[in-house]
Amino acid sequence: SSKPQCRAVSKRRRPRRMIYGFAFSPDQLEDWGRQHFGDTDDEEVLERYLRKSMGPLYYRCYHLWRRTTKHFVTYYTGPRCHEEDWCLTLADNISCDTATPPPREIIDKIKEVLDLTRDPEWHVFYGD
Repeated sequence: SSKPQCRAVSKRRRPRRMIYGFAFSPDQLEDWGRQHFGDTDDEEVLERYLRKSMGPLYYRCYHLWRRTTKHFVTYYTGPRCHEEDWCLTLADNISCDTATPPPREIIDKIKEVLDLTRDPEWHVFYGD
């Protein structure tokens, strides 16, 4: 009689969820708010700048790339561990519909309207 053979079942890890876009720290959003809404040191006003700044930035980006969304990026390692940034997301590996980043010429136009010199980057996405 033969024994049933056990096959090792490989444990497949779910692919890491990633988003591709421009991350903005709270300090960057405050600076943008100061430039566009008025200079202040009032903490309550600066807190509002964080929320108010993402709207115009989002619509400037969305106007050029209709697949733009907003997400939070949370850092779990490094000097900014447990801090969050807003991210204008241009692509991701979560959905087939949004997997393709914009072409280079669109990225360059987005950088111009957002007044950025840096390129978008891939970020680990832990959200829903």
